Amino acid sequence: MAFYGRANRIFLESDLREGTVFDSQITECDLDGLRAVGCHWENTDMTDLNASGATFTGCSFASSTFERVNMQATSFTGCAFSGMTFSGLTLIKSFWADVTLARSAIRHCSLQRASFSRLRAHRSSFTDFEALNARIDRSSFLGCSFEISYGIGMNGFSGAEITNAIFCDCKFSGFPLRGAHLENCAFIRCRGDISDEIECVNVSGLPRIATAKPRKIGNLTAARGMLLQYGYGEDM
Repeated sequence: MAFYGRANRIFLESDLREGTVFDSQITECDLDGLRAVGCHWENTDMTDLNASGATFTGCSFASSTFERVNMQATSFTGCAFSGMTFSGLTLIKSFWADVTLARSAIRHCSLQRASFSRLRAHRSSFTDFEALNARIDRSSFLGCSFEISYGIGMNGFSGAEITNAIFCDCKFSGFPLRGAHLENCAFIRCRGDISDEIECVNVSGLPRIATAKPRKIGNLTAARGMLLQYGYGEDM
């Protein structure tokens, strides 16, 4: 097992350029502004460090834990995450584009003003998180869970803008969408605490909401094509 400490950034950057970081521990290392392109990151944990303003492009991450890491304004583009745990991370103003998140856990994370575009989340959990004023667009959530524990002080997606998103077979606890604005979204076979004090425009699959402003689907063929693109089947 490799260990990267306070003075080992140069060695980590060398391994990233070679394309693989495996079976390692990274602790108290200054990774602010780190750049990683096309690397594979597996069984490598990060704890108690700064990585603000880092950039990850076309990288894959598997079976690793990131804990108490400052990743403010960090960007992930074209990345894939599998079997990951993100715990106590600062992800304020982080940027996620064309990202796949599978069988992963996000808990006790700060996601204020984060931006998600074309996120594909599968069987992942979001627990006791703060995503105030975050933006989520053209994203899908399949078999995911969203939970806010009573009295913990986290506000979930309060103030978030969620547009053109699909939630399928998802579970909601503690009203994590309270205070969010949803537009052009669909909920399919979802359950739990969903529709309390949210603002909806053209949102389907929820109980009737006083603030909802539904519109008819203008192009049924295009709508079915989008569902098929996300793998939901013709019966939906």
